[in-house]
Amino acid sequence: MSRMAVLLMAFGGPRSLDEVGPFMAKLMGREPAPQIVERVAARYRVIGGGSPLPRIVDEQAAALERALAKEGNPIVRPAFKYTEPSIARAVAAFASQGIKRVIGVSMSPHFSRISTGAYFEELREAGRRDGVEVGAAESFHAHAAFLDGIAEKTWQALSTWADDDGERPRLIFTAHSLPMEYIRLGDPYVEQLQQTIAGVMQRVPGYVWHLAYQSRGFGQGEWLEPAIEATLEELAASGQKRVVLSPLSFTCDHIETLYDIDVAIASKARSLGMGFARAEALNASSSFIATLAAVVRPHLASLERER
Repeated sequence: MSRMAVLLMAFGGPRSLDEVGPFMAKLMGREPAPQIVERVAARYRVIGGGSPLPRIVDEQAAALERALAKEGNPIVRPAFKYTEPSIARAVAAFASQGIKRVIGVSMSPHFSRISTGAYFEELREAGRRDGVEVGAAESFHAHAAFLDGIAEKTWQALSTWADDDGERPRLIFTAHSLPMEYIRLGDPYVEQLQQTIAGVMQRVPGYVWHLAYQSRGFGQGEWLEPAIEATLEELAASGQKRVVLSPLSFTCDHIETLYDIDVAIASKARSLGMGFARAEALNASSSFIATLAAVVRPHLASLERER
């Protein structure tokens, strides 16, 4: 039995329409109104009746475990903030197997206290409760393999018009919007997004790009801008005819790529007379598994030195 485990920590999502209500209740911290549940369920209905995110993180965990089988052979499992298995439940399961060290990896590449920060807070609390040493893998937002993967997916989307003599499309990088209060409190979210973009543009030169934000939450107050809808309107008004969206902060397909982008944002672009294409999420691609392996390896090497 390996003495170390790796936990891939993500937001989560309902696997079926029956899970939408419980998922929303956990996310909101209270029982949601029926009309809110139905509105969200309608979106999941459009994308197939549930979120593929839990399944994709399962696939990522299995692929990473295979990749590291000859490098310490850690157990790799998924865990979620708002879906089972929870981070606390996953750590308790490791403890019951006699595992003494768990390395957490946030599947959110850009740090915010409401995503990565919340995952690691729950991981530390679970570790204290169950007597398990926990550690954090470094951020991969500027890791070469991650940038290679984003660039590859972006090139594939740009190739939609590769054989066309018309104008080059504009490249729009999108990320989940956040309340500005978190940025003012010191979250490096925007700075890390800019570092990712700089690395991607070294690999995808020659295109004019924009950064915009999507999937704003229900909260009041000031949020990161510009919203993607405003950016699309400005580009259309300037005569731009083609756009390619490259989502940077989503490493797995879920409601915010499959509905917010592929349905709502794509419809907005086309209503403005623009051709639209979206770069795929990394999911369980070889470049992303290589990224995850790279940030876990230093912890495996540390364990080997202790033996």
